[in-house]
Amino acid sequence: SALAPMMIAAALAMPEIPLPVFCLMVGAAIGLGSILTPYATGPSPIYYGSGYLPTADYWRLGAIFGLIFLVLLVITGLLWMPVVLL
Repeated sequence: SALAPMMIAAALAMPEIPLPVFCLMVGAAIGLGSILTPYATGPSPIYYGSGYLPTADYWRLGAIFGLIFLVLLVITGLLWMPVVLL
């Protein structure tokens, strides 16, 4: 997420890239990355390091929530993108 402003600024310099679609793709990539691993977002290392969740559970839950995120993202995209691109 720290690199998102830089990637969006680079996309602004390229006129052939549709900025709304690019921003949605960046947001989707950030959202998925924030779910999957115990070190992907700011509070994650605190939860992980506290021992509240064992390592196996942390990765298992990350995979489950990552799959849920991807399914919802694809469903939403399939329904919403035809409306946006018209």
